[in-house]
Amino acid sequence: MPNRRMYIRTACAVALFLIVPAICTVFAAGADGPKIGIVNFQRVLNDSEAGKRSRKILLASKDQKESELKAIGENLKQEREELKNNILLTDAAKAKKQKELRARESRWRGDYKAAERDLQRKQIKVSESIFSEVQTVINLISKEENFDFVIEQALARSILFSRTKPINITSKVIERYNNISK
Repeated sequence: MPNRRMYIRTACAVALFLIVPAICTVFAAGADGPKIGIVNFQRVLNDSEAGKRSRKILLASKDQKESELKAIGENLKQEREELKNNILLTDAAKAKKQKELRARESRWRGDYKAAERDLQRKQIKVSESIFSEVQTVINLISKEENFDFVIEQALARSILFSRTKPINITSKVIERYNNISK
């Protein structure tokens, strides 16, 4: 999560670095001010039909993998208890079984972490795919409504002052995206 936050902050800083000179150019050209739109991409991900479908698929995959790993974990726990209470094994045999059990538990923990990383990669891939599609929708709306800039809502919070009030077009983007992605 810290890497994602660092990425977002860096992207916002770079975008702001690129947007400020463009805004100054619009003002210098004698316009009353740029027409700025804002989009809350997180809301687009959460509220769009494609985002809901993707989240549902990801959650089903997560739940399935989680239940598989939980069953393995419970089995390992049960084996550990049985080994602990087994008085028929020699010390050498018990030590050997404990070593094997520890190795399997270690692999299980590794599998759990790998599943979490895999889910994160899938979420990022889905988000990037949706963002790419939404970018097309944003471009269409921007051209139709003559926006000079459309920025992510998180970046809009970085603008401390503007002569013109940004217009939130998130709902329009979601509606248009839902119509296109059916």
